[in-house]
Amino acid sequence: MESSDKIIHKRIEQFNQAALSVDHSQLSIGLYHGKMGLCVYFYELAGLTSEKKYRIAADKMFNDIVNQVSDSIEIDHPNGLSGICMAINFLIEAGYIEGNPNHVLKSFDDKILQLLLFFRLQSISLLFTCIY
Repeated sequence: MESSDKIIHKRIEQFNQAALSVDHSQLSIGLYHGKMGLCVYFYELAGLTSEKKYRIAADKMFNDIVNQVSDSIEIDHPNGLSGICMAINFLIEAGYIEGNPNHVLKSFDDKILQLLLFFRLQSISLLFTCIY
């Protein structure tokens, strides 16, 4: 009979293989339910195991995420820009990716501010429409 440590290790390896083999192009880019969460997981896994396949997967996902950010993205934490920004900051601080967070995140921060301003102006416009 296998020990519980061997069983746990085997199941974790099965999960890792399944996570590597899933079609990542079908995932959203968010932190909680998408590529950004897997990206952080694979960077951490690469750091723990020193296996290049996890680092390669994480780098590819990171590049996909940066290229997929669009004007139509939400700004919420689980699925949107604020979660992605937090994860990028974590990856920089942990040494998984290089860069100055102030420079790397500037375009994302600007996009969040634009969206917040747009929502605020939209709310003010709606308020005046309701009043009159």
